[in-house]
Amino acid sequence: MKSDQISQKEIYREGSNLALAGYQLIEALLKTYIKNYFEIAKYFLAGKLHFGFTGRDYDEAPLGRLLQVFSKISNDEKLLKDLRSEVQHRDQIAHRSMLVLFAKTGPTSEELSSMISELEVRNRKINELLKRLHAKHDELISPWNEVASVDS
Repeated sequence: MKSDQISQKEIYREGSNLALAGYQLIEALLKTYIKNYFEIAKYFLAGKLHFGFTGRDYDEAPLGRLLQVFSKISNDEKLLKDLRSEVQHRDQIAHRSMLVLFAKTGPTSEELSSMISELEVRNRKINELLKRLHAKHDELISPWNEVASVDS
């Protein structure tokens, strides 16, 4: 039983690390999307309107703030809703993993098994969101790549 719990804790640790890294990738991709959106807007507004926003304004922004900006520059309501729903899960994973991995009395084997299953669900969701966000970013820069190649 003791070695089984150690093994489960290791699986849980790996799953929570994977999930938290996935959330970091979501943040990084949102920052890239925002930066590129602002660069494209600046290009098309040049000489017509001043546009002083840059992606650097959001380099240190947390996920909630990034989603607030993303909501202003993307019309994909479903993606935005799904991304927003992950904020509470990310916070829960971060807090719970500290308790599970470092508390003197951790969860039972059954509880740990249930938490591992939850992490598997979250990791699949994160993967799906990363694919959708990446596709949204490709959609954003695709016309820009055509304009940039003509200007070269």
